[in-house]
Amino acid sequence: MHTSRPPRIEIPPSSSTVRVRAIDTTTNIICHSRAFLEPEIQTHPHLNLKTFCFLIDHLESGKKVLFDAGARVDLENLPPKVRDGIAGKVKSVQVTSGVEDILQSAGISPAAIHTVVWSHWHWDHIGDISKFPPTTTLVVGPSFRQEFTVGWPEDPDGVLRTSDLSSHSIREISFESSFQIGDFKAHDFFGDGSFYLLSLPGHAIGHLGALCRTSPETFILLGADACHFLGAMRPTTHHPLSDEFLEPAQLRKVSSCLCSLFTRSHSRTAPGEESENMSDELARRTPFYGISRHPDSVFMAPDVAQRTVQSLQAFDADQNMFLCFAHDGGLAHVVPLLNNEPDADLNSWKSLGYKQAGMWQFLEDLWPSSI
Repeated sequence: MHTSRPPRIEIPPSSSTVRVRAIDTTTNIICHSRAFLEPEIQTHPHLNLKTFCFLIDHLESGKKVLFDAGARVDLENLPPKVRDGIAGKVKSVQVTSGVEDILQSAGISPAAIHTVVWSHWHWDHIGDISKFPPTTTLVVGPSFRQEFTVGWPEDPDGVLRTSDLSSHSIREISFESSFQIGDFKAHDFFGDGSFYLLSLPGHAIGHLGALCRTSPETFILLGADACHFLGAMRPTTHHPLSDEFLEPAQLRKVSSCLCSLFTRSHSRTAPGEESENMSDELARRTPFYGISRHPDSVFMAPDVAQRTVQSLQAFDADQNMFLCFAHDGGLAHVVPLLNNEPDADLNSWKSLGYKQAGMWQFLEDLWPSSI
């Protein structure tokens, strides 16, 4: 199959890097796929969402940044509005350990964390900030102060606890400059090109991503909740389902399988297509899903979120970019985790083939029911 020449995202050169480690926050959620994805695929009614966060070591300063923090163990202590929302929309949720305990078990004191970046305010990303000392700065996205600094119980409908917010210095990233990376507004966090925060709009107020330089030429993009399931990102023209068989390293369900088993169930309507199902050729280079516009959608602005996904596809096509999303369960089968390998990082992702190994892991969840 013909593939177009992949783009290259232009980023100012730098020799400064950060070290990236992945953490399984032990936050596991089962919820209906229609809140995240459209159209509904019969074989995929639910999403089983693992939740990852990332520890960033700035090598020149020695500062540690925690990007997201999973959920708190004591969900009953969330503000009532959030608790009610979980009960009404989530089929099942389990949190085994707080991220602070995971860090401690790996020999990293919460007091060593210089900054916690909340990609956004949702309960499965903010952890329990009270477990970190007042010296830990909380970094948030645009409009956070305006929307959330009066929390619960002062505001009965508050979605964050006032006591948590008041215990830490809050730094809001405004993206006031015109600097962009790809289609996204960007902020050079350390001022040396090693770690950028990105504005990834559409899912929630002030939604942030991050771009981590793992070598002078390679990067890991932390996409948070810009995409919950990679079937909304792939396949594309740059990453088509192009081979007759998927190799075992790419799909663990069976020793090998025909790609056409998946393209037959591809039901997104394409321009110029008369039938509901796409041709096999078009299905091999079109994502299985779009962003949900269902009344229960978790996306604040679905059309904006869809454009964000499309812009991220350019990063995904760049051979020097490895995209990691908070709820991509395939990561657990591909990358080392701080939970059981505290000293293992993701920086050699390109030479170790992590991106290719995880490219089609999501297809396991779309396994056709007729097989």
